[in-house]
Amino acid sequence: MNKFLLSALLFTAWTAHAQCDSVNIQGDLIIDSDALMSGVYVIQGEFRVESGVTVFVTPYGSNSCGKLKIYAGTLQIDGTINADFAGYEGGQGGIKGSDVTSATGNGASLTTCASEGSAGHISVAGGLAGSNGQGAGAGQAGNDGNDGAGTKQYCGNFG
Repeated sequence: MNKFLLSALLFTAWTAHAQCDSVNIQGDLIIDSDALMSGVYVIQGEFRVESGVTVFVTPYGSNSCGKLKIYAGTLQIDGTINADFAGYEGGQGGIKGSDVTSATGNGASLTTCASEGSAGHISVAGGLAGSNGQGAGAGQAGNDGNDGAGTKQYCGNFG
């Protein structure tokens, strides 16, 4: 019963702190059920995640942290620490290519039957790169897509 009360007290203590605050613990911190954690923990004794237990790192968007740092006399991870989706958000996707041009005046032939039986050339602009990611670990945007080009469809009555 004392172990349960100590676990409940420690859980209340570490969740009451703002993320990325430094939490000092004089004894051991044993995680024996799934938990959300983030911030910096300075533990004088042992930090242990029991087998079958998962510690989820709270995402960056929740009070601006998204990281977990543990400083302890002893570390033992028998369970799992899962930081999926805890970092900064990625950038926005790029916009699609929508510019359709034709040097021979057959731009409409991309989606309809226009100028039956005549040859033509159509170009389609490639999509644009998305934006850079957000935050300290942000990735850079990709490149613009390449333009496409080719002859228009040959359409009409083939009877």
